[in-house]
Amino acid sequence: MSRRLCASLLALSLAGCAEAATRGAPDAGTSDAGLPDAGPSDSGPSPPPPPRADWTPAPLPPPYEPDGAPDPGPLALPEREWVWVPLPRTRCLDGSPSGVMIRRGDPDAGLILYLQEGGACFNEASCRSGVSRRSFGAERAADFLPRVERYSWLFARDGRFRDWTHVFVPYCSGDVFAGDVLEASDGYTHVGAVNMRVVLERLAATFDPPHVLLTGSSAGGFGAALSYERVHGAFPDARVTLLDDSGPPLPDPYMPVCLQRQWRDVWGLARTLPEGCDACRDPSGGGLVALLSHLAARYPDERFGLMTYREDYVIRLFYSMGYTPRCSVFTLNPPEVFTDGLARLERDVVAPHPNLSLYVAEGAEHMLLPGEGSAADRAFVEDLVFAE
Repeated sequence: MSRRLCASLLALSLAGCAEAATRGAPDAGTSDAGLPDAGPSDSGPSPPPPPRADWTPAPLPPPYEPDGAPDPGPLALPEREWVWVPLPRTRCLDGSPSGVMIRRGDPDAGLILYLQEGGACFNEASCRSGVSRRSFGAERAADFLPRVERYSWLFARDGRFRDWTHVFVPYCSGDVFAGDVLEASDGYTHVGAVNMRVVLERLAATFDPPHVLLTGSSAGGFGAALSYERVHGAFPDARVTLLDDSGPPLPDPYMPVCLQRQWRDVWGLARTLPEGCDACRDPSGGGLVALLSHLAARYPDERFGLMTYREDYVIRLFYSMGYTPRCSVFTLNPPEVFTDGLARLERDVVAPHPNLSLYVAEGAEHMLLPGEGSAADRAFVEDLVFAE
């Protein structure tokens, strides 16, 4: 393998773990020490696993209702300077509060809402892997804030988005920003969807942008898609463009149904999936890829883009857990299984919708938005956002 990859990357791992995967983006501060070495497989492609029968959704634990009144707004922010804004009503995996980083731009320009990458926690192997942040509070923010501007080429002061307001949402809930379970069966707090609601309350009270670019990488890419309707509702007068970087939901069974069942049970997705997306609630426990078709059809005047490497090592590792007998051990599928899934995604989901597009870069790296970006990366994003 010619590219420099971390052989021990686990699902949705952090930007700093692999130099090639992030092209120099700063690490957000989670260690990958001690992760298992998955190692490439030489056994050839395996057929996708069939859906597993006899599934009954687990009873939902109580949701998270933040204490106290909503945070006051609007925020008083300096212009063109990154600042940390604590949000005491948010909760990370360990129950501690978090916040957001904001660089205020021109009020007549748009707003980038960027959801951070960094792990998924839904069973023993994933929660103990060491890639999910348990917290992201003021201390970690103080370390990361001086480097956030270098995190992604979207934030460059000489780039196409230089006049936009930039909002960086740290990720510490382990649920791809989609959970609403205060005390989950795995012992953690998974309330990423509620955290997003708290974030959006403050942003909507402070900004009235004409255009929102909702984006994120890896776990944040999945989270951006799952958060789209909440963001659209918070900014009803704005264009809201979705850009999912390296969080590609694949059709069943390439995104194994047994994994989707675990996410539904542990994160409480029954509470947080869009109400109108009946296909997202397939009785088999699969069907989450239907979210993309639902969004493209419900919002025909909006644009939705996905970016991925053709043989993304990390997402292959993540989905490969669903090929093991108990859907509980990290392994590594050969690239052909992932590329077949991407082809199905393009044919069955993307092609029928003119407002949905898929950008595939050659290689096995992970994440295209962190770091400096290539000319082709930038062209795809700028066309998605700015083309008439």
